[in-house]
Amino acid sequence: MAKQKRVNPARRPLSEAALKEAKARYTSAGLNVGIELMLWVLIDKHDAPLEDVQQLLNEMIDVADSINKGYVDLRDIEKTLLEEYNVEVELDTFALLRRRT
Repeated sequence: MAKQKRVNPARRPLSEAALKEAKARYTSAGLNVGIELMLWVLIDKHDAPLEDVQQLLNEMIDVADSINKGYVDLRDIEKTLLEEYNVEVELDTFALLRRRT
């Protein structure tokens, strides 16, 4: 019986389903880190009351649900933040987080 050749897992091509699953898993993990950082800063550094933090989290979940259902467009939120509040979120700010994964 011939010995089966081992394949380096890093060189094994991913199926499209596995790639979609990995992308969703890492996107979710990245979002969780961002939300956890924001909540921690609000609670620990700004002494935000836990009731306010819970309300913020619930409202974020509601807006995310509205985005997923197509009621709200994320580009509109970004535009409003920039034009009305002069707030711009740059992903490069979180370069340190990318090195962790």
